[in-house]
Amino acid sequence: MGISTGLTLLAIFASNAAVGDLIYLSDYLGVPSGSAATAANPPYTSLPFGALPYGFGADCPGTFASSPIQFQDAGSFAKGIGEHPFQFASKRIDFSLAALRIHTTRDLAVFTARVGVDYPTSVNNNGGVFTVLVDGVVQSQVAIAGRSSPSIPVAISVVGASTLSLITDHTGQYNSNHMCWADASITLIGGPCPADLTGDRLVDDEDFSIFAYAYNLLDCADPAMPSNCPADLNRDGLVDDADFPLFVVPYNDLLCP
Repeated sequence: MGISTGLTLLAIFASNAAVGDLIYLSDYLGVPSGSAATAANPPYTSLPFGALPYGFGADCPGTFASSPIQFQDAGSFAKGIGEHPFQFASKRIDFSLAALRIHTTRDLAVFTARVGVDYPTSVNNNGGVFTVLVDGVVQSQVAIAGRSSPSIPVAISVVGASTLSLITDHTGQYNSNHMCWADASITLIGGPCPADLTGDRLVDDEDFSIFAYAYNLLDCADPAMPSNCPADLNRDGLVDDADFPLFVVPYNDLLCP
């Protein structure tokens, strides 16, 4: 299967997903919609190159603009991630796919976005290159010349992967150059599997060790408890006897649905 054919099939799969069967990556930046993230949001995101002085825009072009992302050929987008590149370096954000599986209790299928340069907040001759890595391997690389250039859809499989990386590099001036991943999202597949505490779609001995550790701590408010208290399967703020049968049944089944 050629790359273009594969991307076409992935795009068709993603376009057919119901709204309830996808997550928007901007919701995992750890800041309110319309603001910019200047720090990582563990366990969901890490920023290998940092974010300052320009943050990652949550549903906006970035630190200097709280307006919705807008491309000249595709209109406005309610969701997405904006990146204002550094003067001398790449801008990169890594998403932990295991953490997203644990949070959603679902498996992950396809990353999709429409990439382009925000029209209202950018200068016409500023643009750059959008790169998508999956587990450190380049899966897509798209160049956009500037805000008047057409935006381009991207669709990449993340099935079985651990890390999704979104990278921008400017090719024009970095000033007033808001490179955006509009509607950046991942489609969900498979049934809910809340007992999968490692995000590998198995409920096995590794998950049992995590559950036992949390069970001994008991209270989700304990500072030593893993982030978001995933072993609290009935969401009552405790990891106790009420959670044990909810864990042991899928543990006996091993494979997530």
